[in-house]
Amino acid sequence: MLPPLRHRICARPMTISWVLGTLMLWIPATISLRREGVFPAVFTEVTPVLCLLLAYACLSGLGFLAGAFTVLWLVIRICRYINGAPFIVGDCVAILTGPRAGTVARVYELTVGQGGDLLPRLDLGAEVAARYLDIYEDYSLLRQSSDDTHGISHTAKSDASLA
Repeated sequence: MLPPLRHRICARPMTISWVLGTLMLWIPATISLRREGVFPAVFTEVTPVLCLLLAYACLSGLGFLAGAFTVLWLVIRICRYINGAPFIVGDCVAILTGPRAGTVARVYELTVGQGGDLLPRLDLGAEVAARYLDIYEDYSLLRQSSDDTHGISHTAKSDASLA
């Protein structure tokens, strides 16, 4: 079973903040260009259209920084809440991103991350734990009910393709 869309979107807060930052730059730029009457002149030839597209591409790159510095902290807090964080030892969670997406595991330890946040370590096996590949950001995990340990599995991708 595939997790709801809101959880899969919230597993990527950097992308959300990038889109918001890009919109923060595109909207005023588009409004000012429209007020100046640039759009009728732009669409008469190919070169001005390409320059306009290049300008919007540059604004989307700056939108990455604008979103990271202005709304990322808020987006991460909201995404953590939506996906069920904070987690405690013994919680059953589903991994939403990365190569192990769809795997359900239990939190066996909380470790302090570089930013000072508590990051859950998941019971994914001894060799994964030895290489510290079992540490996940809490927004990239989805809390599962204790009786639903098989709700999301590695077959989630094949189930989605059938629908």
